[in-house]
Amino acid sequence: MPSSRNSGATLAVIAVAAAIGASAVSGAHGTVPRPSQWTKLPVTIDVTSGNWFRILGWASGRIWFGVGSQASSGTPVGTIWSARLSGSHLTSFVSSRVTDDQLGQSFLLGSRLIQSFTKDARTAALLPSGKVGPWVPIPGDPIGVAQQLLLGGEVQSGATLGARALWVVVGGAKSAAGGTSVVVCCTPSGEPTDVASALVNKLKFVPLSVRLGVDAKGRVWLAWAETVNAGLLSVHLVELDAATLAPTVTKSYGPAGNGGGGGSQASDSFTLACSDTCHLVFSSRTGILDWDGNGAPVKLVATRGVPGPGLLAAAYVGQRLEIVTTKGSGDYGWQVIASREATRAGGLAAIASAAVPRAAPHPNETYFAQALRAAPTPTGFVTLAGYPASGRQLLPLVGTVLRK
Repeated sequence: MPSSRNSGATLAVIAVAAAIGASAVSGAHGTVPRPSQWTKLPVTIDVTSGNWFRILGWASGRIWFGVGSQASSGTPVGTIWSARLSGSHLTSFVSSRVTDDQLGQSFLLGSRLIQSFTKDARTAALLPSGKVGPWVPIPGDPIGVAQQLLLGGEVQSGATLGARALWVVVGGAKSAAGGTSVVVCCTPSGEPTDVASALVNKLKFVPLSVRLGVDAKGRVWLAWAETVNAGLLSVHLVELDAATLAPTVTKSYGPAGNGGGGGSQASDSFTLACSDTCHLVFSSRTGILDWDGNGAPVKLVATRGVPGPGLLAAAYVGQRLEIVTTKGSGDYGWQVIASREATRAGGLAAIASAAVPRAAPHPNETYFAQALRAAPTPTGFVTLAGYPASGRQLLPLVGTVLRK
């Protein structure tokens, strides 16, 4: 939404808050964070007209992100981009055309993209050249194996346990009760395990943001959220036996007010972050929470007002949790802040920050970013920002690296 430099700032800030689900946040930011610079990417997009972008993650020495758009025929198409990092800048951009489904329904596992369909789950290597390799069937056919226990299904998450690949397949339950079920595949003998049958009433079960992780001790963890009723959700963290994949420990928390992420969509606002154990990091109406299944969650960032704080990414670096959040005001614009958890009792120290730039395509117009994404890399968090179009002029994505 364009605005006058003098009179439209308040409306533009409200639009940004609605788009990225962020408000002013509070935390123990006891250090002066390192500033970052923004780079214009060779990618133009209008985030208000059905175009969208996402960060896939770090692989093969590059950051990978995708842009979806409408072709002239009206058919959705996708492009996956990769870039190298140089300080706070993104360089050496390479693109690969993919289908909209290959972009929108894929997740990163190691150096491969995983794309799931009911009858055609496929994977593609992300190459050091920056290109996406050929798409081939997922080894072991996890969806086909899961059909022993499911009606249909799609791969929603994956993890590696040594040389063994593990997959979460969500689909219709074959039991008389019907509903939805969750299968984890596969055991060392190649068998699927119906996890949901041991945990929930499948007739009412609608899992959101299903995640699978393996901690440093080789324990397997499954996490998901469920909508309790309008605006409320519960979250679940389950330890699975590494051999049988059967649930051994089940922990739940909630109901909690949905904070604009936290299970409402498959995004980084509901993250399974693993170190010595696996933690859920998610947004609620009271703030950004870190929960390892023991007692109440630790509140990393408290919210002032509604909506809750914007959580863009979370990851363990060594034994410390690091997160990227948004902070904004009508007077000073928007910031993205990378922070490190000081102790398990809470408290954050800011390690890097960047003011999100305002686009000014014409002398009398200012555009605020209306979509933000972030992902961890070995040297910091890559953050991208997208803008609405100025008339027929598409504006470029911009990016920075929140360096430690």
